[in-house]
Amino acid sequence: MDSIDVAKRLRDAPHNLADFLHALPDDHPLQIALRTYSLALSLALGPALLPFITSKKARAKGLGRALQIVRRELGITAFASAITVGVAGGATIRHFWAKWEEAPGNEQVPHTLRKLKTWLASLKDSHKTFLSNIVSCTLAVALLHSRRSHSSLVQFAIFKPSEASERYLPAAIKQEKKAARLQWASRIDALVFWACSARIMWCFFYEPERIMTMANIDPRLLAALRAIRTGNFSYKRGTAVPPDLVPSLSRDLGYPATWGDPALLPAYGGPQADKIWKALGVSGRRGRGGLPCEVIHGNVAGGSCLANASVRGMQAFAEAVAIYLPVHILPILITRPRKLLRLHTLLSTLLSVARSASFLSTFVSSIWFAVCFARTLVLARLFPGIPHDFWDGPFGGTFLGCLLCGASIWIERDRRRGEMALYVLPRAIRACLPAEWIKSGRASVRWAERLVFILSLSTLLTAVVHRPDTLRGLSRWTLAFVMKGPNAGFWKRKRLGTNAPPTPRPPTPQKETEAST
Repeated sequence: MDSIDVAKRLRDAPHNLADFLHALPDDHPLQIALRTYSLALSLALGPALLPFITSKKARAKGLGRALQIVRRELGITAFASAITVGVAGGATIRHFWAKWEEAPGNEQVPHTLRKLKTWLASLKDSHKTFLSNIVSCTLAVALLHSRRSHSSLVQFAIFKPSEASERYLPAAIKQEKKAARLQWASRIDALVFWACSARIMWCFFYEPERIMTMANIDPRLLAALRAIRTGNFSYKRGTAVPPDLVPSLSRDLGYPATWGDPALLPAYGGPQADKIWKALGVSGRRGRGGLPCEVIHGNVAGGSCLANASVRGMQAFAEAVAIYLPVHILPILITRPRKLLRLHTLLSTLLSVARSASFLSTFVSSIWFAVCFARTLVLARLFPGIPHDFWDGPFGGTFLGCLLCGASIWIERDRRRGEMALYVLPRAIRACLPAEWIKSGRASVRWAERLVFILSLSTLLTAVVHRPDTLRGLSRWTLAFVMKGPNAGFWKRKRLGTNAPPTPRPPTPQKETEAST
C-alpha cells in the first residue's frame, strides 16, 4: 500500500463514517448516543463558557480557566457523559437483549440461565425497556456522584388509562370516551396545580427555607407575618420581637412609625378601633383593626385594596409577557420562521402569550385581593370581635390567598394545565419534606435523590418509546429528537426516504488517479 493510497483513504474516512452513520436507523443506539452527547454537551458547555464572552472578570482568568472547564465537561464523569450513558445505555442494553433473544438456544447452557432467559422473554416490551433504562440510569447516577456532583432530574410522566378495552368499539363511542378522558385529565391537572401552588405559596409566606423565590414584597412584612405565626408579634398583647420590625417599614414608606407599633394598633374592630385610628391619623379603616393597608401595600397603591391588586396584577402581566414571548416565538423562529409572516399564526401566538400572562397576572393579584378581602374589605368587617392576630395569621388572609391563587389555572388551555401541574408538583413535594432532613446531607437523602432520578428518567425514556402520547411539552420534543431522531413527532420534516442522502465526496484529483493506476 503506497502513500497515495493511504492519503486517499484518510481523505475519504470522514465521508465513509458519515455514510455509515446515515445508513443506521434513527433509533440505533449509536445514533441516540451521538444526539444525546451533542445536546448534553452543549447544555453543559454553553452556560459555563458564556461568562468568558460577556464578562471581563471571567476573561481575566485567562484561557487556562476556559480549557479547564472544557476538560471537565469532556470527562467521563461529566454531565454529558453520564446522561449519554443513561439515555443511550438503555437503548444499547435493549438492542443486545433483542439479539440475545433471537439467538438459537444452546443445550449446554445451565438450566438456571435458560430459565432466566425464558422468564425475560415473557416480559412485555415496555417492561424490558424499563428494566434496561433502570440499569443504564443507575450507571449514570454512579458517574454523576463519582465526582461529588449531586445533580438530580425530577420529572414526572402521567400515563393515561389503557385503551386496549376500547379497541373494538365504534369510532363515535371511542371519540366520546376520549373526550371524557381528556376532560377528566384537565380537571385532575387543575386540581394538582391548585393543591401544589397552595402549598408552595404557604411555604413562601411562612417557611422560606423550603422554597427559593422572589417577590415584590418587603422582607420585613414577610418577617412580621412569620412573627405573628410564632407569637412574637401580637396585636392583643401589644408585643413585637424585634420591636422596630414594622415601625421601620412604616417609617421608610413615609408614614408615622406608630402605624407599625402593635402596642398602639387596635387588635379588634368596632367603635373602639375607630377612636384609635383617629388618634393615629389613619383614615379609611373604619371598624377594623390590625396594620393599616398603606403599610401592607407598600408604595404600590396607598390604602386602596382594589388598586393594589390591580397594579400588582398589571406588573405581573408585563413581566410575564417578557417571559412568555420568547417561549412562544423562539420555537417557531427556529423550526418554522415563515409561519410568523402569516397574520393568523402571529395573532394566535400573541393571544397565547396574552393568555399565559393573564394566568400569571391573575395568580399574583388574586393573592393580594384575598388577603385584603379577609383583613379589610369583608371578613374583618363582618366579624369585628375576632382579633387581627387571626386575620393576619397563618389561617387568615394569607391562607385564603394560598387557596384562591391556584384557581387561576383555569385561564390556561387544557394542555398547559397539565404542563403547569407537572412544573409545580416536584416543588410542592419538596416543600412537604422535612427541611432538616433535606439539609442534613445524610445518606438517606442522597439515596432518595438517586432513586427519584433513576425512576423518573427511566419512566421518561420508556414512555417516549412505548407511550409518547403521555409526554408533554419540552420533555416530549427533546426526548423524541434524542430517541427517534429528527424524523419523529415535533421534529418531523418532509424528506425523501427515512435517512439523509450520503455525504458527497470531493472529486479525486486526476494526477492522483493516474499515479495510483
